[in-house]
Amino acid sequence: MECVRSYPCEECGAVMTSNTRLIQHLLSHRGATVFCCDECEEVFLSESQLEQHTFTLHTAKEGYKCEVCGKCFLWKKSLIEHSNVHNGVLDFHCDLCGKSFPSQKSISQHMQVHAKRSYQCEECGYKFKWKGDLTRHIRNIHDQDYEHKCDKCGTGFFRPSHLARHVKFAHGERKKYRNRD
Repeated sequence: MECVRSYPCEECGAVMTSNTRLIQHLLSHRGATVFCCDECEEVFLSESQLEQHTFTLHTAKEGYKCEVCGKCFLWKKSLIEHSNVHNGVLDFHCDLCGKSFPSQKSISQHMQVHAKRSYQCEECGYKFKWKGDLTRHIRNIHDQDYEHKCDKCGTGFFRPSHLARHVKFAHGERKKYRNRD
């Protein structure tokens, strides 16, 4: 007899077949849309990210495959840029600090380090270098009514076990969390 675990939603009672599917379902209660891989249940914020993941890790029948690690790519240019990582080719140089990178994409991401922009939360004043981090902060800290919140950063969770895992991995601590009053 096979034992199938079930993951019930505390908000509506729906039962999911995995914790990842439960998280996806819980986000739907908040109006967020996420896309879950059917093969490994990794979650993505866009359908295109899921499609790239599925092709790269699960399909790989056509396209361009890295001879070193087996990762597959839709475009030859992506394989060439990826190969630079294995070959130690660092053709992209930062004019501001001199660091070198294997691809245009990686140097573009690096350039954000030098950007003077900062995004500030209007509610609490916390500053972020990335707009996406501010958006996530507002959604996770200010827009939700979570029962369990981290004392260290204010991130909220529906379950105490998720809070405990967050505290352990995000802050390297054991028990510094509180129940909402």
